[in-house]
Amino acid sequence: MSLDVNLMIYRIVGIDSFLSMLVSKEERYVRPIDHWQDTFEGYMLHQLDSNDGRKKVLEKLYVISGRDTNVTIRNLSKLLRSRYACYAQCWSTNQDSDAMWRIYAYDNKAIQLASTVGNVQKMINLSTWNGLEVEIDKVKYDIKDENEALNKILVRNAKIDAAFFHKRPAFEHEAEVRVLLNDLNRYKNTDSFAADSIRQNLKGVDKSKPIVEQILESVSQLANKKDGYYSNAPSSIKLQIKNLREYICGIRIHPQAPDWYVELLKKVCRNYKLKFVGKSDLYRPTI
Repeated sequence: MSLDVNLMIYRIVGIDSFLSMLVSKEERYVRPIDHWQDTFEGYMLHQLDSNDGRKKVLEKLYVISGRDTNVTIRNLSKLLRSRYACYAQCWSTNQDSDAMWRIYAYDNKAIQLASTVGNVQKMINLSTWNGLEVEIDKVKYDIKDENEALNKILVRNAKIDAAFFHKRPAFEHEAEVRVLLNDLNRYKNTDSFAADSIRQNLKGVDKSKPIVEQILESVSQLANKKDGYYSNAPSSIKLQIKNLREYICGIRIHPQAPDWYVELLKKVCRNYKLKFVGKSDLYRPTI
């Protein structure tokens, strides 16, 4: 983790997510490709869900990998792990942003949670979910197309979650900080993720086919295993929050929220002993 542990970060949620967190004392992390709306961002990872898509990815990887079979398989394994073994949450360093309040308005009833990088890390460490590798970092808005995105994440020694820390400049207003969890236990115990398993499977495929099609056949066999990761991996996970007050530093409400709603949330925060900051004054006249 390269960020200052005292860095304040913010996340806007709806009332349903907020109450669920309070009552269950759990935080939900989702698999990005199954839940996030920006399909461009995960375009190449989406392609891994079908045989035709995997072929398209493999052809591109083979060229990028210098037509080296082992490098191609290693890079494909990295993408498969990014697709199936990463879970995430999105935060922001923007305390007050017109764009963010408008995007996540929830009928002017949006709720902003405040925390710090260190508090988020501590919450994850204290949760009962074992085997998670945590990466918390700012998003870089530095990609223009899918080729550039692939080149960012397929360099040697790049982390498997690198795909999720690069976005297009059009999203720069988000000032986003992402929390990525790699489920080490799950993919280490699942041979369909291992590059060695793909290589092992190559021994039983039709050797008369081009190498890209041989790799595709090997991967497809692994993908079709009933007990493989592709078929049984959850699309989201929930982490237990041991200390809610320590995790969440403050609660603020949408700047155009009705007064009755503000009063209601104030009472909810009081009951759960959370710091209630009040309604954002973003649109309040200064004169």
